[in-house]
Amino acid sequence: MALSLCWSANKSYDYTICLLLNNCLTTTAFQFPFEQICLLFILLHIDLSYGSVSWSLATTPAVFGKDIELHCNLDDNTTLTNHRHWSKGDNVNVLVVNGKTVNDTKYSEKLDKAKRTSILTITSLEPGDVNVPYTCQHGFHTYKKVLNMTVENFEYHPSSNNTIFKLVDDHILFLMKFEKVFPLPACRASIGLTHPNEKRDEKELKKEMMVEIQSNQEKVEQHFKSEVSRLSARIDSVEFDNANILEKNASLHKENRLLKEEIENTGRRATDAMQLSNWNEQYSRKKNVKIFDFPEKRGEKLPHNFLNEIGKLDVNIDQSEIVAAHRIPGKPGKPRPILVKFLRMESKIALLRNRKLINEKLEVRISDDVTRLNQGLLNRLYLHEDVTSACVNCRGLSETVKRIDIFTKYKDLYDITILVDTHSTSEKEKQWLHEWGYVGKFSSYSSKSRGVAILFKNTFEFKIHEETIDLMGNFIILDITIQDYRITLAAIYGPNNDDPVFFENIKHKISHYGNSSIVVAGDWNVVQDYDMDTLHYRSENNPQSKAKIHEVMHELDLLDIWRQQHPFDNRYSWRGPNHKQSRLDYFMITSDIEAFVVSSDIGISYRSDHSPVLINLRFSSQIRGKGTWKFNNSLLRETEFIEKVKGDIKTVIEEYESDPSMDIETEDKQFNISYQLLWDMIKMKVRGSAISFSSFQKKEGNKKEKELLYKISLLDEKLLENNLPSVYQEREGIELELKILREKNVKGIITRAKARWQVEGEKGSNYFCNLEKKHYTEKIIPKLILEDETEITDPSSIRNEQKHCARTRKDQTLGLVGLAVFVVVAGVFVGGFILGIIIKECNICRGLR
Repeated sequence: MALSLCWSANKSYDYTICLLLNNCLTTTAFQFPFEQICLLFILLHIDLSYGSVSWSLATTPAVFGKDIELHCNLDDNTTLTNHRHWSKGDNVNVLVVNGKTVNDTKYSEKLDKAKRTSILTITSLEPGDVNVPYTCQHGFHTYKKVLNMTVENFEYHPSSNNTIFKLVDDHILFLMKFEKVFPLPACRASIGLTHPNEKRDEKELKKEMMVEIQSNQEKVEQHFKSEVSRLSARIDSVEFDNANILEKNASLHKENRLLKEEIENTGRRATDAMQLSNWNEQYSRKKNVKIFDFPEKRGEKLPHNFLNEIGKLDVNIDQSEIVAAHRIPGKPGKPRPILVKFLRMESKIALLRNRKLINEKLEVRISDDVTRLNQGLLNRLYLHEDVTSACVNCRGLSETVKRIDIFTKYKDLYDITILVDTHSTSEKEKQWLHEWGYVGKFSSYSSKSRGVAILFKNTFEFKIHEETIDLMGNFIILDITIQDYRITLAAIYGPNNDDPVFFENIKHKISHYGNSSIVVAGDWNVVQDYDMDTLHYRSENNPQSKAKIHEVMHELDLLDIWRQQHPFDNRYSWRGPNHKQSRLDYFMITSDIEAFVVSSDIGISYRSDHSPVLINLRFSSQIRGKGTWKFNNSLLRETEFIEKVKGDIKTVIEEYESDPSMDIETEDKQFNISYQLLWDMIKMKVRGSAISFSSFQKKEGNKKEKELLYKISLLDEKLLENNLPSVYQEREGIELELKILREKNVKGIITRAKARWQVEGEKGSNYFCNLEKKHYTEKIIPKLILEDETEITDPSSIRNEQKHCARTRKDQTLGLVGLAVFVVVAGVFVGGFILGIIIKECNICRGLR
């Protein structure tokens, strides 16, 4: 038997069931007894034919933004155990089924069995929750109705209102603006009425209103006068306190000056004592020598082994002349040096006289035993070249003129320049590197903030093994070798907020390289000592970062080298508003390279509110020459120089003409030397004039710049004693004058460095490719082979041989040095201006690089 069930609903939501029996009652697919089918029909009909549901809004008024409840009421004939179902919209979006919700933050449902009610709670009523149908279903009983937003049942309270109250002549202007309000408010205004519906005369209302306004105005005026009086008294008190502070400051300044004088006297006495101690120590060592690189063997017998070796070279010293000989600590990986003490001075002198022979044959090095102070003096006598470094927060380098000015100022003075807060971008790094003229590393972020750069001088010798560059523009860390010393060099721009995690990250990245020697420089944005390193601060900034920095210093063995060398000085690297000053910029180094630090200082700020911090390190010795002279063509714009050159040309012509009394044109004159030689003499004369004139100009400019810098330093000292606005204004004026003085040279600097090509989009390919050839290692001659095949390596000896070579060659021919000069004809005289020099090689010398 095949059957189908169909449900149809009438308007009263009562359901009937139809059983349709097809003609195929004998079909084997459904073989149910007819009695069972009838029973099923009766059961279904009984369950679905009785009971009804309906829902209503239980929360009145319903306020938008607050919770509301919908109650679905079940009549007495509805079974409570049936399934409960709440849905929303015409598409029947299910909200809750038997207390389980699809969005527990928006909907919830519970059954109150006592009241036979299913309660739907809508959290934080929104406009999208109204004017839509909601359906309550219990079993097969359903009730659907739209939740209409009506004036009687709903309220939308305004989130804000703007009220304007003004008195214009005799009228009151009252404006109130509501946003998102329902229903529309009924507004009513009253002034001085006991009952809102009470009617008053218009003139009487105005009179009362004016009295009230005048009363309020008097109260405001009285309050204002009271506050002014209180503030005036406070100002007088502050001025009195300030006068006392200035008086105490003057007293402290005097006391400080006396203490400095006492410290200087103590320092002089300590120096004298140290000199006497050094002299005594050196006297005790006068019969000692040190022998380096002599092979060390287990069970060796000193000095017997050494005396046997030098005896083979016919250098005979009796062992009885040696009081003691033993090894002393030396460098790892090398034989320990031997310290030998002689009985008599004559025996020591005999050994030193044969030192050259012994050093060459035995491949050792014999030296006098000197104290540490005397060794330092000897090192300075060898003219060891310092490694100079500067670090400055430049406050952005996006402006072309400022950038080139800063680059020029620092690249000529320092081997390593660290710039922070550069505002560099990855797109501009190549252009900036070309403008700098040599190697550099950038950490870029945006053109408005951050950015760090480490830039190297083109004559500086170094090798970078590995690098870590921050993509957020806050730090650069290099694993670098400088003059045979491998160190970790880091440049950082610390965060403005209290962020100890940043410095913890820096510590881990520095530790990654494993170098014992570390140099970290930058704008840390944290002071080391609140009392010593700040001025006019109300509270200590970034205490957590400060604690973390101290922890990093302890773990990495770092020290603040400026504070180490200036323990009692109060100097600052940053000046801010309200006369605030602090020392935010400094170098941190490990203690193992502290001995190499020649000096550390805080420079004078230029085009920034930060001053540069400076450090000099001394590692090795190499002597540089003066280099090649080049003609400065900007002299062609100097009238004084042109007139000087004209006079020089006339002087040379008059000196070498055959008959000075003949008044003929220059081209018809006869000379007592050849024209080629005359040409050489004119070039030599003009070259000398150009050098002397340029030197004079440079000296005058440097003198002026030093005077301005000195004035700025004096004003900085005044600011420490008394923060007067006039002193700040005077300092800003002098700094502006210094800026103008330096900017006069920027145009010529751009031309000489060919930076103009890069700025305007044209690349000087040959120029920038040849910059690589200017590396310091290729500008020196570490070894020289003379005509007799003798090799010399001492820098001073090499320079002397070069001078001797040049003098010898000059005597052989007058044209040893040929000067190529561009000549400008002025009037009827021949004027020459030097554009370059071609130096011929000395054939008797061969330099080995």
